Amino acid sequence: MADDPMAGPSPDIGRDYANLSLEELGSIKVPTVYGASKHDQSLTDAPASVSIVTRDEIQKFGYRTLAEILSGVRGIYTTYDRGYTFIGVRGVNRPGDFGGRLLITVDGQRINDPIFGQNAGGIDFVLDVDLIEQVEVIRGAGSSLYGNNAFFGVINVVTRKGADVGGGELSASGGSLDTRTGRLTYGNRFKNGVEMLLSGSLYDSAGNSRLSYPEFSAIHQGVAENMDGGWARSAFASISWKAISFEGGFVDRRKTWPTAPYSTDVQTVIFNDPRFFTIDERAFASLKLQVTLENDWEITARSYYDHYRFDAQYPVDYFDPLQPVYLNRDLAQAESVGAEFQVSRSFFEKHLLTAGLEMRYEFRLDQKNYDVFPELTYLDSHDTATIYSAFVQDEYRLGRQLILNVGGRYDHFNAYGDSLNPRAALIYEPTKFTTLKLIYGQAFREPNVYESDYVAFGNKSNPALGPEKVRSYELVYEQKLGQRWRLEGSLFRTDARGLIGYREDPTDGLFFFDNISDVTARGVEGELEGQWASGLRTRFIAV
Repeated sequence: MADDPMAGPSPDIGRDYANLSLEELGSIKVPTVYGASKHDQSLTDAPASVSIVTRDEIQKFGYRTLAEILSGVRGIYTTYDRGYTFIGVRGVNRPGDFGGRLLITVDGQRINDPIFGQNAGGIDFVLDVDLIEQVEVIRGAGSSLYGNNAFFGVINVVTRKGADVGGGELSASGGSLDTRTGRLTYGNRFKNGVEMLLSGSLYDSAGNSRLSYPEFSAIHQGVAENMDGGWARSAFASISWKAISFEGGFVDRRKTWPTAPYSTDVQTVIFNDPRFFTIDERAFASLKLQVTLENDWEITARSYYDHYRFDAQYPVDYFDPLQPVYLNRDLAQAESVGAEFQVSRSFFEKHLLTAGLEMRYEFRLDQKNYDVFPELTYLDSHDTATIYSAFVQDEYRLGRQLILNVGGRYDHFNAYGDSLNPRAALIYEPTKFTTLKLIYGQAFREPNVYESDYVAFGNKSNPALGPEKVRSYELVYEQKLGQRWRLEGSLFRTDARGLIGYREDPTDGLFFFDNISDVTARGVEGELEGQWASGLRTRFIAV
């Protein structure tokens, strides 16, 4: 049985493996990952290149957002445009994208919103960093288990449980740029078996009081004053009793923008205007039943509700001599419900079969864009979407040292049709300290309603937009070096086709989204990590 991923750093770190017996070697606890196969397994058995960032590491490095956590992980990098944080994978993070090619989940719950596909990683992330037990970074095409958005990888965030808190926690901080944070958390496991965690957090920052942008030198000398502030409030709850568990999260974040983005040839967003703001609101609730029946059948049933709301105001110049500044409003809201059923069982002591069904109904996909005065509406759309999915995965132990992991997922979208995405991995472990993995996977990303339907002044929709597709190939080498060091290397190739981008139609001068490019990413990654029983850690990364 796999070790509990909530248990924190392994007490066996720093032991002298060379002097242990075979029985003692077999009892060594190793880190486990859930997101690679939708069940707990050791890192060596996972059919992917996986990195885990534990709560202990998060605290020691002082990470305050999910993006900061990921920026320290091999192959992941982040950018920030004073509005949103964007997460890139292995050299791919195209300007203007909202990050929909990397799926983020919280305890398996999808977090990317269905309007923009955005994977929020800054203060707009739905979970306070202090509530994270570990972050699982699963590289490579992941649509064989997760479907849409798992294009370049999956980030699964595992939350702390009530017993991990064991009472109340109160934290507050203050820093430069007039930044203040606060968090109140209570968690416990009671004698009747009920376990609960309740938490609320606040964030407020004035940001940089003066930011210089030479490209706007003609306006206020290119200086944005008091245009970098933002605040956020979030809450999280988890309650479990026996086989039933509930989780819910909420975040509401407002940000003022100093950079005046989204300008086109026919409009200009006004620089240094305090009326430019964006609001992002995200919430989810999930109810899960997880039981083990006779003959080792493991059954998981889950239902969930998702909510997302976006509200933005842009002061713009349409080059109208009678009115130099218009206020343009952008609104979006998504509501969805879904259900997932999964079974898992071992057969003939060699096969571990996992299969599941999922249905998601996005019953509200609303977008609106209009000028406030004089009132003029450019877009007022109301869409829905239905997705039906089935997946299966088999872990076949060909011997003590060899595992063949094969699986695939079928997705049907009412708007775009069918998508079938397989994954296969051959895992060879010649010794207790050496692992080799050969991995192939396919993934896809369906156009979101923003890309296919968005209309505003100077923009038009593209109903003919098609899905993006990717194939990934990877060779992974993992090696334990003595009692303290671990080496991992990866040789990868990613072929992405039909990537969606923003371009201008020369026939009418309007901008729209289209399948405009193919991308091939090839590279070599290496990582050497040292860890001591005292808690001292070091890591060297080469890309």
